[in-house]
Amino acid sequence: HRITSLLPDDPDHVLISTYARSKRGDYITNAALLNVYTGQLRVVSRAPLKDAFLLADHAGVVRFAIGRNKALETVLFYRATGKASWQRVSSFSYGTGALVPVAFADESDNVFVLDNRGTSTRGLYSLDLATGSLTEVFRDPRVDIEAALVAPHDGVAYAVRYVPGHVAYHILPNAQPYAGMMHAAQQKFPNAAINLTSLTRDRSKAVVEVTGAREPGTFYLYDARSNDFAYLLRTRRWLDPARMADVRAVDITARDGQWLQGFLTEPRSAPRPGPLVVMPHGGPHGTKDGPLFDATAQLLAYHGYTVLTVNYRGSQGYGAAFNAAGFGQWGGIIAHDITDAVRWAIAAGVADPRRVAIFGTSFGAYAAMKNAIDEPALYRCAIGVSGVYDLPLLFETGDVARLPYGVTYLRTVVGDDAAQLSAISIVQNAARLTIPVLLAHGTLDTQTPVAHARRLRDALTARDAHLVYIEEPREAHDFIEPGHRARLLDAILLFLGETMDTGAP
Repeated sequence: HRITSLLPDDPDHVLISTYARSKRGDYITNAALLNVYTGQLRVVSRAPLKDAFLLADHAGVVRFAIGRNKALETVLFYRATGKASWQRVSSFSYGTGALVPVAFADESDNVFVLDNRGTSTRGLYSLDLATGSLTEVFRDPRVDIEAALVAPHDGVAYAVRYVPGHVAYHILPNAQPYAGMMHAAQQKFPNAAINLTSLTRDRSKAVVEVTGAREPGTFYLYDARSNDFAYLLRTRRWLDPARMADVRAVDITARDGQWLQGFLTEPRSAPRPGPLVVMPHGGPHGTKDGPLFDATAQLLAYHGYTVLTVNYRGSQGYGAAFNAAGFGQWGGIIAHDITDAVRWAIAAGVADPRRVAIFGTSFGAYAAMKNAIDEPALYRCAIGVSGVYDLPLLFETGDVARLPYGVTYLRTVVGDDAAQLSAISIVQNAARLTIPVLLAHGTLDTQTPVAHARRLRDALTARDAHLVYIEEPREAHDFIEPGHRARLLDAILLFLGETMDTGAP
């Protein structure tokens, strides 16, 4: 369930979006009134499509519904009133951009939307529903808006967040008192992700969540009258932010001239160049790396490793064309971008070319193994957690294939030529994986079933490869349970220590 409107004029109810999973694996979406005292639920609006995001106006009337259909199109529905019929107003093919309503601007028919159709990056616009005209509010020419921030109490949009290297905001000047709160928080906590998580009814106080490069999350009580931030609590209290590593953005140029944004997490005191671990993110589409706290990167940096992440083509956050450039390129441009990022780190004096490892989870594990196959002289070892290693198997099993649009999605982003899939699949190329490998997988993983890891394990074992294999029978995708995670990280640190030691002083 998701809260759609707190209904500030109705003290007994909130409006929520409900998602009931069907036998086919999709979710039937409805809007319902929830009585906060009795728990009684009453459906008041049925969405015109499954797996929908519902947007209500300031009166709590659901006016927009957006989601994906079986053809993988993003479909937008609208209605003028709660009693009117839903009208399909537009659809957008996957990878071509979309218009997404995020908040009603005021009591009139103006709504803020995020839009990246026909532009290099996604911007914030004001849409006049009466005329259909769009007015640009803010757009950065290099990076997408990452998120629109909307006050939970009354649905007022007050800022957008984007990451041109550091975390930055465009604050909407008329969205008071939230604009003033954001300005105060930015001044107090620069280069941090800031969220107003809750407010008093008179909006004089707010709970503010702050996340930074060294800070996994701290909550403060902000008093607008005194302009004071009072500490409330921290997540991961056992970590000392002063001992965490800095994160800095770097500009990388790919072999074809394409600009790539990367981030370095660097040990606080270590000689350079030192050992490097490059960590391609998962996905690969619909996600990205950034400058905020990453527990795994911080652990590696604490043990003396510089960590490099890179937003290769196919990553979210750099425009629809950049994202679509990764379609069908899992073993091509994406792998090349990661290689080019490593070569940049070596040329920049950041990395010791004799001590480079590659480590990824989910798609990142596929990328780690593919790069190790393509560039065995560049890496000392490769680590894959919950990985995708047999691309034809993606179409036969796993959560993605079971989605209503899952096969269409896989055909779009991976391809559907059997010979080509085998050519870039890890299992089918295991003979070329000649460097030491650590594989870890959960037996209960339904997103990337354990068959991927077992097939690669068997192929590597058959030729007596240097392999460390970890299978956790009580884990699903990734290693979430603290004990399992701790044992995995201990094994990774031991593996890195053994394989990255060149014997140099």
